[in-house]
Amino acid sequence: MQPASDWRKPSLGVKLSYAVPSFATAAMAAPVIIELKIFYTDTVLVPAGLLAVAMAIARAFDAITDPLMGWVTDHTRTRWGRRKPWIPVGVPLCALCYWIMFLPPQSLSAEGGAVVWIGAAYCFYYLFHTVWAVPYAGLGFELSPDYDDRTSLFGYRSILGGLGLMLSFFLLYQTKAAGMFADDREMLAALTGCFALLMIVLFVWPLLRVREHPEFSTRKRAPFVPGIRRALRNRPFRILLLATILGTIPATMPTLLMPYFTKYVLQVEDQWRLVFAGVYVVSGFLSLPVWMAVARRIGKLPVWIITAAIGVVSSFVLFTVGEGQTTRMIALEVIRGFAAGAIVILGPAMMADVIDYDELRTGRRREAQFGAFLNLIPKFVAILGATLPLALMGAAGYDPTLPKLTDGATLAIRGLFTLFPIAFHIGGLVILFRYPISRDVHGAIRDGIARHQRGENAHDPITGHTRPPADAHIVDEETGWFLDNFSLRALRHAAERGPKGIVRDVLAPTAAAALLSAVAIGGAVALLADSLSRSQEDQLRQGIAACMVVVAGLAITALLYHLLRIRPARQMAADPVDAETIRAHLREAA
Repeated sequence: MQPASDWRKPSLGVKLSYAVPSFATAAMAAPVIIELKIFYTDTVLVPAGLLAVAMAIARAFDAITDPLMGWVTDHTRTRWGRRKPWIPVGVPLCALCYWIMFLPPQSLSAEGGAVVWIGAAYCFYYLFHTVWAVPYAGLGFELSPDYDDRTSLFGYRSILGGLGLMLSFFLLYQTKAAGMFADDREMLAALTGCFALLMIVLFVWPLLRVREHPEFSTRKRAPFVPGIRRALRNRPFRILLLATILGTIPATMPTLLMPYFTKYVLQVEDQWRLVFAGVYVVSGFLSLPVWMAVARRIGKLPVWIITAAIGVVSSFVLFTVGEGQTTRMIALEVIRGFAAGAIVILGPAMMADVIDYDELRTGRRREAQFGAFLNLIPKFVAILGATLPLALMGAAGYDPTLPKLTDGATLAIRGLFTLFPIAFHIGGLVILFRYPISRDVHGAIRDGIARHQRGENAHDPITGHTRPPADAHIVDEETGWFLDNFSLRALRHAAERGPKGIVRDVLAPTAAAALLSAVAIGGAVALLADSLSRSQEDQLRQGIAACMVVVAGLAITALLYHLLRIRPARQMAADPVDAETIRAHLREAA
């Protein structure tokens, strides 16, 4: 077994090998971000409200599978490791489904077959994306133990991703401008097929060059439900999670609405949306070495706060942009892109620091599970960011077959693109001021982990508590994980009144989640019945149905979570843990 003290910084070659696939995955993202929605609403002529429903179903399914895949890869044990075996399974299937998304047969009806096509393709694309992306992210979190080295690792990944995005935008622009294909259907089919093949080829590099840390695979496995509870007791994680949630909306909505803003507010040719998006990406790409250097000098948190403030100011100015003002739009996209470049580095780098703190608290490393859980709630929020604009556009009377959009639809596009994200930027700023991990604090965390590995007590630099190593806890580790199937409130009640009511405490939220999911699904189906046209009234009903799909996804996720707690609750009722042990566990969980 390789001791933890041998966890060293990776070489430049290893970092680049890990980062190489980002070139292809980022290139694949451009058609999804810029072209997919407007392709289906304006070319395939799917009603915006129905497209919102299809997207909501697919993204809700994706959000549910993420934490499950995180648990699976954290618990995988093979001779090749626990991350890498899943990557060659997910990558080719994901690439195939990605290509299929852009190949709807022209014979499909807009309100029927085409909606089913995009919904099914989108679901399977995100399913197989989860199969490779969650282990791949976990692999990245494990590569380096160093606070600043992690910034460079994810910086290289972002740089290669930026190059891939720029290539993608360049090819999209050139093919549109040159008229190389008969229509958007042929163009997107050809380009996305090439990007999918490139993805498969480039993932060979990390599979051959990047080795998993063997010591991590030998550590004890963290149970699923208790692991989630312990994650939520990690204060830096809660702060980072909430900041990520609030940052998801302003990150998602503008990219979705850029094509519509360009076409209907600026009223310029289609190629301009690729120019604006390309400028945004190039600016973000050029900002990466700048933000990496600044983060090394002043820390990750101050950089994130600066970029969020830039987002607030630029969004206000963007609202004033009007018809034909392309130069002003380009200038604003330069500023917005430069600020956004920092987030793609800081998020993963800060997450790796949070995982170190979790190891200090629990004695276990759960990179993929933490990464998947970090994505779970923001992904549900991203569903709203990806579907709510379409739903509101439809409710405002969006109909691309009309000679000119209604004033209400145009105003909806302008407001959603510019003003709506501001509140989320401000909320994220407020939350981020409470994030406690700086470079010095992280050094103290790593020192504490080293002390635990030597069997010594360690100082928790965030809470100020003294934490014994996992095998020195008053409550043995197995019992501690078992008790974490229940909330601290339920455990206090069990210590005071006995465990008889603990099954009821678990069954009540289980039944509530089941009822809510059934009501939401039934409501969505009822709203869609005989409401599949492009009329404003039908699209309003479709938009409400899309929101109910999001509610159903959250309820189903909660239902699955509580179902996993029923067996431990029954075990607790039949063979209860004594009150003194529960009280000791509550003290250690503080």
